[in-house]
Amino acid sequence: MQIAQIAREHGQNVALFSLDSLSIYREIDIASAKPSKESLAQIPHFAIDVLAPDEPCSFGVFASALQDALRHCVRTESRLLLVGGSGFYLKAMTDGISPAPNALDDAQRARLERILARPKHAHALLARIDKQAAQKAHDSYRLRKAFEILLATKQPPSRFFAANPKRALLPQIPIFELQIERDNLWRNITARTESMLRQGLLDEVRTVCDRYGRDIQPAKSIGFRECLAHFDGVIARENLAEQIAIHTRQFAKRQRTFNRTQLAATPLQRDAILQAILRLWGVA
Repeated sequence: MQIAQIAREHGQNVALFSLDSLSIYREIDIASAKPSKESLAQIPHFAIDVLAPDEPCSFGVFASALQDALRHCVRTESRLLLVGGSGFYLKAMTDGISPAPNALDDAQRARLERILARPKHAHALLARIDKQAAQKAHDSYRLRKAFEILLATKQPPSRFFAANPKRALLPQIPIFELQIERDNLWRNITARTESMLRQGLLDEVRTVCDRYGRDIQPAKSIGFRECLAHFDGVIARENLAEQIAIHTRQFAKRQRTFNRTQLAATPLQRDAILQAILRLWGVA
């Protein structure tokens, strides 16, 4: 809000794009720490309240929302600011991503699960078919993706990617990481977690899961899964805030590592980030 206000004082329009994989869902407001209705009404926001809780979230959803945001900015002569959320989606936007192959049919999915039921055997099989792909498939996620491409396209993943090169959606843009001293960050996480519970996080999770079931993507997120564990008697109510905070801290640590190693983000204090952005926009 502060940067938008300052930019407007200098005759600049601003739009915000959320990279958060929970804010993109409707009906999930507390768990995602979504901006207030007032904030959403004051500044154009994109990639918020796009999906129903039982719809899958993917890079394609964010890519489509980004195109909407860019068209809006061209039409209204606005500056677009990408904020928060997943560094993975941001990296895909700046580095590019190859088009996805067609979805597997039922028979192909069944074959995929049979292959992956023996991970070592699957990796050895992939190495015989595509040594380059096998060298990159050093975890279960990449191994699965390699075989999905192989089954869907009938060609080795390396050949598929060579024929379908990555296409970046954004140019190389400056990326800043909000620098907060660790103890302060931990305190902020604890305070935010307690605030979410006071606001009714448990009721929100119960309502969403009663309506859409537990087999939904948001149910795997931090906050949701701890609340579900509480409903199942695994986590006591008095330990709930602590467990959510611990898992959030672990995630924050992984995010910092990703931002540093994969995004080459520049760590700055809040005011320094504000000034850097305004300078880039030519309004400082």
